[in-house]
Amino acid sequence: MVTHGATPSRPRAPRSGTDGNGRLAQSVIRNGNSSRPELINDEAEGVTTGEARMRSERNDDRSLFSRAEASSSGTDPIAASVIARLQREVRLLKVYALAGSVVLGACSTLAFRQASPKTRFTEIDVERINVVEPDGKLRMVISNRPRSIGPIYKGKPFGYAGGGRPGIIFFNDEGTENGGLTFTGKRNPDGTYVAQSGFSFDQFDQDQVLYFQYNDNNGRRRLGFTIADRVDANVANIYDMVAERDSIMKMSDSTARNAALRRWQAPRSGQPLAAPRVFFGRDVSRTALVTLADPSGQTRLRLAVDSLGAPSLEFLDAAGKVVTKLPN
Repeated sequence: MVTHGATPSRPRAPRSGTDGNGRLAQSVIRNGNSSRPELINDEAEGVTTGEARMRSERNDDRSLFSRAEASSSGTDPIAASVIARLQREVRLLKVYALAGSVVLGACSTLAFRQASPKTRFTEIDVERINVVEPDGKLRMVISNRPRSIGPIYKGKPFGYAGGGRPGIIFFNDEGTENGGLTFTGKRNPDGTYVAQSGFSFDQFDQDQVLYFQYNDNNGRRRLGFTIADRVDANVANIYDMVAERDSIMKMSDSTARNAALRRWQAPRSGQPLAAPRVFFGRDVSRTALVTLADPSGQTRLRLAVDSLGAPSLEFLDAAGKVVTKLPN
């Protein structure tokens, strides 16, 4: 009805959620085999768009729970398939989680070991230990008798095989033997005994020049400290000298072999192959000795106290003859 003086109102277009007569739209959510109407009237209730979306999501959740209940009763095959798939995925996630934990634990253990490379032992039993440089060159070998090493020159074995030098052998930067500490000792079946110990340092590319020695053959003991000269390595190194000697020893003619050995032992470039210069020790006669020798190794002065306690001082010539003795 239009009243006088009033402006006629236009018919309003239907809003979303209502039909042309202004009735509320109905959304139907199926539940099993039944349906129930859900009334949603945004304009009537003054609900915002975000709140309407939240209500819709809650309705979807209730629909999912309803499907789960239907699945448990076997009334909704689609929901049952979804639930089965979810259960498989949960099982796979459990497997992945377990595998990840194992891998993480292994990586953690490996990282810890790499960060702490030192290993401490209270006691170990070992037959041989090789101490090597980063490039693999030997620096020191500690071993028993059977596993002891033979002479080594720049990483190459020479001279004789190992197996007879229990103890410690030292090597220089080039992997050449340059000293060691060795020791042996045993009693023979007849009751006698032999014992030997040595602590020595070698001249470069040569044999020992500074050494302590103890040699005991059933009571005949010689022990002391020796300083010696060797031929310079630039004149003859130990590797070539030993190879030359081994070649001579293979000669079948004994006369020729002995002559060749004498030539081999002769001084080279005016230098003797070996010349003991200083000795401080005790000889097999139980005499305490200090001897000084010339460059050829010939003793020129001898200070002694014999087994009876008598002291003496002797001066010798180049031929080894005593020229002066105190007391007379």
